[in-house]
Amino acid sequence: MREATLEDLDALLELDAACFARPWGPEAWREAVAGGEIVLVADTPARGLACANVIFECCELRRIAVEPGARRSGLARSLLRAVIARARRAGCERVQLEVAEGNVAACSLYRAHGFSSVGRRPGYYRNPPDAALLMDLVIVPKP
Repeated sequence: MREATLEDLDALLELDAACFARPWGPEAWREAVAGGEIVLVADTPARGLACANVIFECCELRRIAVEPGARRSGLARSLLRAVIARARRAGCERVQLEVAEGNVAACSLYRAHGFSSVGRRPGYYRNPPDAALLMDLVIVPKP
């Protein structure tokens, strides 16, 4: 697990496209990496990624993905724990995210780490159609 650099841009784009119906473009990833967001990659070449943005006391988990062939290997769990640890070090009080309600594996992962549902957006996702669950984890920042 390591911080991503601009040298990882191609791997981030490839992994994102393999995991999401609406992947981010090169500019979005470049801005995330160069703009100081938490962008992590697991393994070399990258088999997993996480992207989170710290805004004051809140950390928003924007992306977490593991390539299809490496799923159920613990990479997503490791990435999530690393994001939570970085959020604590940054003084955040909570980590927030949205996830497709039908993504049972992701919802289970988040609940296993203490996230709770705080809202629901019906019809938020179009391809495939699904509601978005808003989830929140209250954390204690480390001094």
